[in-house]
Amino acid sequence: MTAPASCGEILIVEDSPTQAEQLRYLLSKRGYPARIARSGEEALALIRSSAPALVISDIVMPGMDGYELCTALRQDPDSSTIPVILLTQLDSARDILRALESGADSFVTKTSSEEHLIGAIEDILGAIDSDTRLLSCHSNQVIYHGESFLISSGREKILSLLVATYEAAVSKNKELIAAQNDLKEINLKLEVALEEVRELSLHDPLTGLANRRMLDIGVAGSLARAHRSNIPFGVIMMDIDHFKKYNDTYGHDAGDRILETVSEILKEEVRSTDLAVRYGGEEFLVLLNDFEHDGALAFAERIKVYISMKAEITVASDWPGIEKGSPLTPL
Repeated sequence: MTAPASCGEILIVEDSPTQAEQLRYLLSKRGYPARIARSGEEALALIRSSAPALVISDIVMPGMDGYELCTALRQDPDSSTIPVILLTQLDSARDILRALESGADSFVTKTSSEEHLIGAIEDILGAIDSDTRLLSCHSNQVIYHGESFLISSGREKILSLLVATYEAAVSKNKELIAAQNDLKEINLKLEVALEEVRELSLHDPLTGLANRRMLDIGVAGSLARAHRSNIPFGVIMMDIDHFKKYNDTYGHDAGDRILETVSEILKEEVRSTDLAVRYGGEEFLVLLNDFEHDGALAFAERIKVYISMKAEITVASDWPGIEKGSPLTPL
């Protein structure tokens, strides 16, 4: 929504040049002409020479702060009816009471959305155009945490400012929830990425089998179980026969396909409790848990037959040993 054609100038009171220019740019996008005062004292001088349609003032400023500027405007008959929006990082109950005491029309936190600020401006200027803006009436003393505040605004104006503050709180809460959801999504993606990195660090990228790092972990676990419960485990090492000659004759792509075929056979035949490893180059290793000598030997012979049938190659196998709760014993 853009500003009405009859909209007067808005005075921005902000000691930070960057924030002042950002706010002026925001207002200009919506069709609101604006000028800037760097302090409360400069703002009073500008207002005396040419009264703006609305004042948007920071609260925390050196010298005269936003509360004092608003109070000074209300005490001067020539500026008492100029609406004031206090724009600040502060958002406590005490800050709101001070805003009411100073006679502010609205209270917007700097963390609020652009739409929330523009909505507050439109509400105030719309009330002026329709002659519905309520001015101060009776004064009432409010005690908060032992501190006294003299509130001279009418009930409707107090309600209006509290509603504006509530809307800012709701908007901030929605932004926090959105930020939390974004953070959860980022964390989930990070967990997935970390798991992928972990998988890559423990598996051979070509065949998908475990690598030597994963083998170290598997052997450590098997050794611990063997020593603790006297559960035997076996290790089979396999080497593809004449693989270098095959690579030289048919090319590395064909060699890779042979490696992948052998790997698929191992994945199909090896139990989930065992571990198939690409040990390096054309060398493979199978870690067999809870296997006695004869069973492990039969498994090795079966794998050799399957590989020769499906991959049309042969492999040589060797036995480092079977662990039975003591150091590896060569067979």
